[in-house]
Amino acid sequence: MRARNRLSSVFVRNVPAGKHCDSAGLWFMQREDGGGQWFLHAAIHGRWREMGRGGFPDVTLAQARDAADHWRAVAKAGRDPST
Repeated sequence: MRARNRLSSVFVRNVPAGKHCDSAGLWFMQREDGGGQWFLHAAIHGRWREMGRGGFPDVTLAQARDAADHWRAVAKAGRDPST
């Protein structure tokens, strides 16, 4: 079984630049300039999509996880969460 909730709020505040996976398609991308972005990587109708879900710290880790759960359910129902 795939590990869930790999990231912590402390890690997200101090993470090096790059992409970091939290769980089941939820990713955090830390930019070199210090900004961060949450995005969901999901298959929609057989095609992989990346959908931005907000910037850090405006969107917390807990909020990003809640949103990812919601949008995964939307995708599983066959609807495109990027629209």
